[in-house]
Amino acid sequence: MRKKIKDLSEVDQVLDVFYNIISNSISSNPFVDVFDSMFKMPVNPIELGILSEEIYLIDIDVPENKERFKLHYGNLYKKDEAGELHVINNVEVKLKKINDNIFRVGGMSIGFKNNPYCELIRYEFVSNKEHSCSGNHCLIDRVGKIVFEADSPIKYPYYKKGCIVKYEQLYINLKTGLPIVSGYNSVESENYLFVECSCYKNEFPKGVYQIEYNTGEFKIIN
Repeated sequence: MRKKIKDLSEVDQVLDVFYNIISNSISSNPFVDVFDSMFKMPVNPIELGILSEEIYLIDIDVPENKERFKLHYGNLYKKDEAGELHVINNVEVKLKKINDNIFRVGGMSIGFKNNPYCELIRYEFVSNKEHSCSGNHCLIDRVGKIVFEADSPIKYPYYKKGCIVKYEQLYINLKTGLPIVSGYNSVESENYLFVECSCYKNEFPKGVYQIEYNTGEFKIIN
């Protein structure tokens, strides 16, 4: 029997345990059935649309969509005492819709966890029996604003840490929206990302870029 979240402040704790078990299972035995561990876990907050303690993805009710595609589209909501009352996993919470953008949790979505950004898929409209659509992967900040969006459904932004995202060969500062460097090889440390500039068109000075995760500031060290 699944343990229910009694308090929405438990979100980060549940997510930490959830991913630690998966990580430990893989590192100790790469052939272990990870799903066995997953089903022993408390209910995953992401399945409930809990992206953080403040931001939620509430389903749009589209019965014909669920019958055919089995996808869960939703709108973003934030906690607000003046908002509508919602019941999530037997917990009452007042939420206010942020905007009319349509999102879905994708395979890379883990919620915000302790990060300032969260990966989702944005759609122009909801697929139904007559029409289907493809969504673009994007990143939102903690107020629900889209800060980066792929320009094609088949391209993926790879969120690193802090304010850094990799899109194709570009490393981009999410705070400014500007590219920092182009490169294929990178090494991660606790506070910095090191990227070897390997672009052949000379858009960026050559060398190894030491990029600070939290600010996106960088220096060329080699």
